[in-house]
Amino acid sequence: RLRSPGTKDSYASGRLSGRRATRCRSDEDKRMGIENVIGSGLIGGKANGFLKARQYLERQDVQDSAPAVTRFIRFPETIYITTEIFNTFIQENSLDSQIKKYRWDEELAYELLHKHFLMGRFPEAVLSQFRDILKKMPYPLAIRSSSLLEDHPGTSFAGKYATFFISNRGSSEEQLEQFCHAVKKVFASTYNPNAMNYRKKHKLLKEKEQMAILVQEAIGREYKGYLLPLMAGVGFSRNGYRWNP
Repeated sequence: RLRSPGTKDSYASGRLSGRRATRCRSDEDKRMGIENVIGSGLIGGKANGFLKARQYLERQDVQDSAPAVTRFIRFPETIYITTEIFNTFIQENSLDSQIKKYRWDEELAYELLHKHFLMGRFPEAVLSQFRDILKKMPYPLAIRSSSLLEDHPGTSFAGKYATFFISNRGSSEEQLEQFCHAVKKVFASTYNPNAMNYRKKHKLLKEKEQMAILVQEAIGREYKGYLLPLMAGVGFSRNGYRWNP
């Protein structure tokens, strides 16, 4: 809800690959929005997929072949928080020891780890960058997971990690508090039992998982104090060939 600065409505939203986010960059990178990066780590699977989709749909031959479709597509303003910020947060708050002794299959273990994440603090240098994000994006935001293992062929991690919507209303300090709270919850979701069980199923428990974040404009229209989507849905594709006999 747009009126409340305390809104914390949320929804839970592949091998190690990731685009390394070095500070800028070519004119092509600027056109794609890749210069909007916090940190020098990796931007994760979801961010890579987002950039690839944008790159494809903005190709001239694609736009010429389907103008009735592509002219209605608008990519939301996006800022990428790289895995460097995730690693810094863990180091600064001495969370390594909590993560090492974490037993994800034990009851209430995640609740305790989650609390440790929420109690953590960001360094002032990172907070300054977060304030810059909020100045640049003065509207409701989606704080989206983009881990290194996420959204790869065969391992989508669909619904395993967290995404949070924030109203981004109130004083500048209230906005910063909302933002930091959402980022910490996405970071903590790296270790939630559903994600860990999914990693076990796909033999990825030994892979070092790290979380990057997509900060995106929440697209919609305000109606009586709420931001509502103009349209929402899920698309499915169908493969006409059987994978197995």
